[in-house]
Amino acid sequence: MINQKQKDNHLKFRVSDELKSTVEKNAKELNMNTSEYIRYCISLDYPSMVKRIPDSIATSNLLNRIYHCLEGQIDPKLLTDIKGFINDYYDR
Repeated sequence: MINQKQKDNHLKFRVSDELKSTVEKNAKELNMNTSEYIRYCISLDYPSMVKRIPDSIATSNLLNRIYHCLEGQIDPKLLTDIKGFINDYYDR
């Protein structure tokens, strides 16, 4: 988390009701107040996250290829379980 140095500066900006509600909802889900949540969002390293997208796509493609290689060659229950594991992973 961001260093909790003395905070004596303010930022003021305008947002739509919808964006304000989204920030408040997201903050609550993370057990943060809105200021903590906004500082958290600012601290995220988006360029680094964006650089990882190709790896995520490659992983997804690999899992898809494995699934299709197994399809029709093993117990249908096992195939259903594997598909469930993959779906659970991506639905989190």
